[in-house]
Amino acid sequence: MRFLLLSTLAVSLLACADPAPPPPQDETNSGRILARIGGIRNDKGHVIARLYHGADGFSSDASKAYREAKFEIRGGAAVVTFADVPYGEYAIWIHHDEDEDGELKSNFIGMPKEGVGVSGPPPSFIPTYKEARFELNEPELTFEIALRYL
Repeated sequence: MRFLLLSTLAVSLLACADPAPPPPQDETNSGRILARIGGIRNDKGHVIARLYHGADGFSSDASKAYREAKFEIRGGAAVVTFADVPYGEYAIWIHHDEDEDGELKSNFIGMPKEGVGVSGPPPSFIPTYKEARFELNEPELTFEIALRYL
């Protein structure tokens, strides 16, 4: 009798157990983001590129960027590449760091003194994440980004 009771309890527990966890995500679901940067007014300094995975800190807080990298300027242009980026929603923020201090210089009302650009339509004032966001869902995605100097 005790054996029958324990067997029934074990079968009941197995029937109520959660289903097996989903298989791990395929690690190959990542791509490369390539951005050709133009409109750079001189070859001084570097281009700093930040890749954001969400609106938090976009354009104003480098510590919240998913990735950040510095790229050389040649002939008023630069090529920015982010490899092995998991598929998802992102936005790119670019700035021409002419004096190589790592910070975007701005005037007394907060307007940038150095060139800026985003993955999206050229910013008319201060671009938002919503304006710059895009979906990476293929092996390679390419952008043409023209910097603007205000």
